[in-house]
Amino acid sequence: MTRRTLYNAVTIPIFITGVIYSICSHTFLNNFFTALVTFIILFAFAWKGGISGGDVKFTTALAMWFGYPHTLYLVLIGCVLAFLFGIANWARLGILKKRLVDFIKEIFFRIIFRTKTTEFQKLPKNDEISPEGIPFGTFLALGAWAVYLHHISGFVWPI
Repeated sequence: MTRRTLYNAVTIPIFITGVIYSICSHTFLNNFFTALVTFIILFAFAWKGGISGGDVKFTTALAMWFGYPHTLYLVLIGCVLAFLFGIANWARLGILKKRLVDFIKEIFFRIIFRTKTTEFQKLPKNDEISPEGIPFGTFLALGAWAVYLHHISGFVWPI
């Protein structure tokens, strides 16, 4: 695989059908403001280089479908799954121990000395894919399925 791309041909129809669904289900304001806040927050992450634009658009489209608080749950589930995948990927690449030691040193220096020891690693600017890269859209989709299946089972979230 040379590219991990969420195309507009996928994200825009999801967003448009989410708008139609939210209008028909009378949840448009909740879903719209959830999508707006989601877009603003994730755009800030994309601006800093920590997430790609396709993930921002895809999460915004899912927020248009799910609204608040379900969007929080699907993003949380996606993040947990992506974290577990990242740990397994580091172990596969043989760099798990180094990354954990670097992380603990960074936390120590930030708390005790209030200084940074390493720079934040950004996404590559070209089409190159880092072996440490995580296809976050996949985990967002899994989170959306989990929330949807949980929702149709009749479970009520505590928030």
